[in-house]
Amino acid sequence: MCGRYSITLPPEAIREIFRTHGELPNWPAWYNAAPTTALPIVRQAKEGHDRELVLMTWGLIPWFSRDGKPSYSTINARAEGLRTVASYKEPFAEGRRSGRENYHYVGRAAG
Repeated sequence: MCGRYSITLPPEAIREIFRTHGELPNWPAWYNAAPTTALPIVRQAKEGHDRELVLMTWGLIPWFSRDGKPSYSTINARAEGLRTVASYKEPFAEGRRSGRENYHYVGRAAG
């Protein structure tokens, strides 16, 4: 995952690309969205086999979390740990992946 996200495609374009059904959420073009920003994702609808487009924040709540909140940041999974780190191992094996974005980047501290 990454620390920032950008998506400039309008909702209608995402619907056409992924052939989603149901309510179409609206969002502005985001050029520097943080993990706490509600952004579009495509998921399997709760009922049926259709895809739906919804707004969500990103990160991962590990299956072993007692209160449904991560006790540490889970927005930055490294490829070398996906199969071994407890937080990511099961979701990776189940096929969960990143969303569709125009680009993503990870900044560096200046100085």
